[in-house]
Amino acid sequence: MKQISIILQFVARRNSKKGSYTLEAAILLPIFIVGILTLGFTIRMISTAENITFAATDEARIASTVAYNLPMYPFFAENLKDRILEENEFATSVTVEDFHYLDQTFEMDGIISFRTDYWIETGLPLGMVDGLEMSQVFHCRGFIGRSIAGNPFPFEEMENDATANTVWIFPEEGTRYHAKSCSFISAYPMQMVLNQDIKKHYEPCQRCSSAEAEFGTQVYCFQSYGEAYHLGDCPTVKKYVISMERKQAEDRGYTPCLKCGGIE
Repeated sequence: MKQISIILQFVARRNSKKGSYTLEAAILLPIFIVGILTLGFTIRMISTAENITFAATDEARIASTVAYNLPMYPFFAENLKDRILEENEFATSVTVEDFHYLDQTFEMDGIISFRTDYWIETGLPLGMVDGLEMSQVFHCRGFIGRSIAGNPFPFEEMENDATANTVWIFPEEGTRYHAKSCSFISAYPMQMVLNQDIKKHYEPCQRCSSAEAEFGTQVYCFQSYGEAYHLGDCPTVKKYVISMERKQAEDRGYTPCLKCGGIE
C-alpha cells in the first residue's frame, strides 16, 4: 500500500506540474502573439512612412530641378498622391495639401512647400488598433538662382574692407588688438592653417615634427623673417598671434594698441 501511495503522489505532482505549464502557456501565449503582431505593425509603419518620405522628397526634387523653366507646376499634388498609393499597399486616405510653388517665405524666394496626410492600416486582428494617421510637412527651394539687387561689390573694395576690419591679438596674454604691420606683431609667429600655399613658401621646422603635419593642422610662421613653419609645441613658439574681426576683438574686451591704433 505504501508503494501505491508513493506512485499516486508522484502522478499527482506530475499532473500538477502539467497543469501549471498549461496555465502559464495560456497566459503567456496571447501576450507573446500580441507582441509579435505589434512588432510587425511597428516595422510596417516605419517602412511605409520612410517610403512615403522618399517619394515626397523625390517629387520635390523633380519640381525643384524644373523650376527655372516652369513658372507653374499644376499636377504636383496628383502625381505625388498617385505615386504614394501605387508604392505603398498599406497607405490609404492619402492627400497632398497646402502645395505652394516658388513662394516667398522664410525670407527667401522660390520656396516649394506641401503637406502629406495619410493613414497606415495595421492589419492587427480583432480590431485592436485599426491604423495610424500621419502627417508630414516638406519645404525646399527651386533651382532658380538668385538675382542680386544693386551694383556688385568690387573685389578690391572687398579686400580692402576685409583688411581694414582684421586685427591681431595675443590670445594667451595682452588686452590690446594690433594692426598686422605693428612692430609688436611682426616679432612673433602667426597662427595659420597648414595648406599648400604655406608648404610652398615655408620649410618644415627641423626642431619639431612639423614635417609630419597634415593639411588642416594649426602651424605657426614668422612672416617677417622666418623660413619655416612650426607646431605649437616647438621651442621656437613661445608666444604667438592670431587674427580676428575687429568687432569680435572688441566684444571680447580688447582695446586698440596705443602704438598703432589697431588700424593699418
